[in-house]
Amino acid sequence: AVTTGGLLFSDNFDSYNASVWSVPAGSGIWQVTAGNLIQTDSSVYNSNIYAALNQNLSNRSLYQFYAMIDPAADGTNQHRFGFHFFSDNAALTNRGNSYFIYFRQETSTLEFYKVVNDVFTLSKTINNVTTVFSQWYDYKVIFDKTTGKISVYRDNVLLGSWTDSSVLTTQGDYISFRTGSCKVNISELKVFRSRPLSVAVSLGAAATND
Repeated sequence: AVTTGGLLFSDNFDSYNASVWSVPAGSGIWQVTAGNLIQTDSSVYNSNIYAALNQNLSNRSLYQFYAMIDPAADGTNQHRFGFHFFSDNAALTNRGNSYFIYFRQETSTLEFYKVVNDVFTLSKTINNVTTVFSQWYDYKVIFDKTTGKISVYRDNVLLGSWTDSSVLTTQGDYISFRTGSCKVNISELKVFRSRPLSVAVSLGAAATND
């Protein structure tokens, strides 16, 4: 876990901030209602909303958000949603080079993916992960870019981990949510980064001081 660190990014979705979030054409209908970011188009198989975020500053990052899958679906397609991190180009279909975690409701699985040159590979599947419709969950994803280990917690229970033996060396400049054939509500997104045990802080009134 990230034992010492600082808040790197925060959005409680009090309103939709178009200067922070981007949605490529055909990537779903995203809106903010009552403190929730909602993707409302269940016909889209790969929705995308992304934000710029420098994840190269520290060895470890912790991504936390709350999410709920709506029962509405597009035909018989599986309800599924996920989160991309350490992406170098989130505007692309599979976010360029990145990692992402994916939950599938019908198959009760958690999946770990690695994306290289916009082509994703399923790296690991965790079974027996039941996701209940219309129930909010607290998700935490911890990524260590030095060891390649990714750990996923839900409601503070470790669901599974996967370690990439050949960690991406591309820049981690974006984060992105992804849904498939379903509506998803997201709230209270926070990203934290690790820091050294001691940090130099400069005092004073100058603009260069902390």
